[in-house]
Amino acid sequence: MAKQKDESEMSEELLRDIRELSQASASASIQEKLFQLGTKDWFDILMWIANDLYVWKSDTKARDEIKLHSAMLYECLDHQINKAIMRINREEEA
Repeated sequence: MAKQKDESEMSEELLRDIRELSQASASASIQEKLFQLGTKDWFDILMWIANDLYVWKSDTKARDEIKLHSAMLYECLDHQINKAIMRINREEEA
């Protein structure tokens, strides 16, 4: 199981990952805002997004396109989280 990391260690990793991702896509205004956030802010935002996607993907009142798109995004988010956990576990084993 992954060991608990202190906030500064997590923040350094987050900043590194953000810099790598920012070279690929996000708009400048979003990038600037993301760099201002702390670890708790990131966690809260990701949990809010995950919860909304989870609800929307099974909402019987939502249009099919919304449900399908939400399901796809939820799966992508879950996949990226799982990849990060596997990377952390590999680094701990090394």
